[in-house]
Amino acid sequence: MSFQRLQSRSLESTANDEEPLEAGWTPPKLAWIEIFETGVAELDSWHRNLLRDCNDLLKAVDGNASWATVVDKTRHLVTSCIEHFQLEEAIMLQNGFPRREDHAREHRRIADQLRILADSIARADGSRKEHRQLPPRFRS
Repeated sequence: MSFQRLQSRSLESTANDEEPLEAGWTPPKLAWIEIFETGVAELDSWHRNLLRDCNDLLKAVDGNASWATVVDKTRHLVTSCIEHFQLEEAIMLQNGFPRREDHAREHRRIADQLRILADSIARADGSRKEHRQLPPRFRS
């Protein structure tokens, strides 16, 4: 997949088919912090979009959006993360990043965990409270 195609995928917006939220409800929000800044505009754009997608998913889960919406947003986030990893690794290779192999291994570990989480979300139906909670092994 080309860099342009990967970048355009990161900029695509997701459909907003969430159910209405309760008045006064505020979803959790992951904030951009300086440590995320790489100095590479293309990567920083991806990182900001991934953060936005994480917040969209949290809002859907905590806001009682339909389970189909949660599943779709989860799949979108996982796909975007994996595509981002591919782009980041290609940029590291082009620039001779010294710890590229270690970083790529960490990407694979994270991608595997994201797939496991997405699969468990897809298998659930959203009818139980624990379906909308982060599984214990993913909590820090």
